[in-house]
Amino acid sequence: MGGACASIKSKTVKSKQKNGDNNEKKIPDKENENKDLKDKETNDNQNQKENSPKEITFKIIYKDKEYSEKVKTSEKISHLFTLIKKYQNNKYSEFDLIFEENISLSSKLNEEISEVFKNKEDITLKMLYLGLEISFDIKKEIEISNTLIAQPLFDLGENIGLLIYHKPDNNFTSEILKSQKLSKYNHLSAYCTCKNVLFICGGESKENKGTNNRNYISNFTKIDLFNTETINELPMLEQARAWHSMIFVPPKLIFIIGGDTKTVELFDIERGEINSDSEMNEIRNECTLFCLNDAILYAFSGVSINGNYIKNIEKCNLRAEERKWKIIEIKNNEIQIQNCFYISCFTENSSNIILFAENENENHSYDSLEFEEEEEKGKLKVFNSNMKITDVCPDKTFHPINNNMSILLPLIGNHVSVYYTKKEFELEKKSFPDALKQIYD
Repeated sequence: MGGACASIKSKTVKSKQKNGDNNEKKIPDKENENKDLKDKETNDNQNQKENSPKEITFKIIYKDKEYSEKVKTSEKISHLFTLIKKYQNNKYSEFDLIFEENISLSSKLNEEISEVFKNKEDITLKMLYLGLEISFDIKKEIEISNTLIAQPLFDLGENIGLLIYHKPDNNFTSEILKSQKLSKYNHLSAYCTCKNVLFICGGESKENKGTNNRNYISNFTKIDLFNTETINELPMLEQARAWHSMIFVPPKLIFIIGGDTKTVELFDIERGEINSDSEMNEIRNECTLFCLNDAILYAFSGVSINGNYIKNIEKCNLRAEERKWKIIEIKNNEIQIQNCFYISCFTENSSNIILFAENENENHSYDSLEFEEEEEKGKLKVFNSNMKITDVCPDKTFHPINNNMSILLPLIGNHVSVYYTKKEFELEKKSFPDALKQIYD
C-alpha cells in the first residue's frame, strides 16, 4: 500500500514538472515592465513640457533695488547673464545670480531655463558681485607663455619697424611693416604686447608735427607677431590721446591711461570692445603702470600737462564694481619721487614693487626705489641697484622670461642693448649688434 502511494506521488510530481503547475505564480516580465515605466515617464515629461509656461518672470534684486525681466523658457541660463549687464555700473564687472538656498546659476549656463526652473512662473534671483578674478599666478603664467615681445620703431617714413624678441632662443628678428593701417603711429603712440600680439594706439597726427597745435589720434591696431602681415584695425579710442600708457591685465583686459586726459579706457580682447572705465585724479603722461596683489592697479609718477614731473602715486581697485582712483600719501617724506620715469619690476617674496630709475644718459644719477603700501599709505626707500638704466624706455615694465629672469627693451637706435633682471634684482646689460640688420641695411 505504501509502495503504491509512493508511485502515484512520484508520477504526480513528474506530471507537474512536465506540464507546469497552473497554481504557481508567474515571474513578471521585467523588460516589459521597464519599457512601460519609460513610456509613462516620457509621456509625463511630454505632458509636463506642453503644460509648462512659455515664459518666466524673473525678479532680480540688486542693491535693495528690484528689476523685472520676462524670459522665454527655451532660452539658456546664459541669456539671463546677458540681460543683467544693463544693471551694472561697470559692464566688465563680474556677477553671479543666486537662486533659493545659495544655488549659483553660473554653473548652469548651458542648461535651458525650463529645465532649471520646472513649472515655475515667478522666480526671485539675487545678483552677487564677484569682482575681476586677476591672480598673480595667472598673470605670470600668461606672461611667461607669451613667447614673443615686440618693440615698434617709428619715424621710418610711412612705415614702422618691428623688433621681436624670441624668448625660447633669447634672440631677435626685425622687419619693416609697410601698411597704411600703421602710417599714423609715431613715438607718441602707446603699445603693449600680450598673447603674442602687439597692440598700438593713439599718438599725434603727423600733419601737426613740429607745431604748437596738438592733434591727437584715436586709432587702435593689433599685429599678429607670428604672422606680421595680419594687421587688424580695432574700434577707435573714445578719447584721442598721446604720451599715454597701456598695460595688459590677464586674462583679457588692456587698460589705457593718460595722454592729456584723466579718462581711463578699457579694451576687452575677447569681446573686441573698448569703453570708458574710470577717471583718474590727475592727468598723467607717460606714467608707469603695475598691477599688484591680484587686483590693485598703480600709476606711478608721470608728467603733468604743463610738463612737470608728478610726485605722487594713484591706485585703483580693479575688483570694485565702480572703479575709483585714489592718490596715495607717501608715508616717509625724506624719500620722494624724482624728476625721472621709472620701470616697474615685481618682487615675488613680498608685496613690494621695484622701481628702476630711468637715467636717460650717464649724466643723470637718479636712485631706483622700492615701493610698499602699508595701511593705505605708500612707503618709499632707496633700492641699491648694481647698475643704472641709461636709456629711454617707452615700455615701462620688465617682462618675465621665466621664473628667475625678466627683460626690458629700451628705445632702440641702430644698435640693440637690453637689460635683464636676475636673482636679487641684479641688472645685466647685453648687446645684440645684428638685431636691426633687416631694417637699417
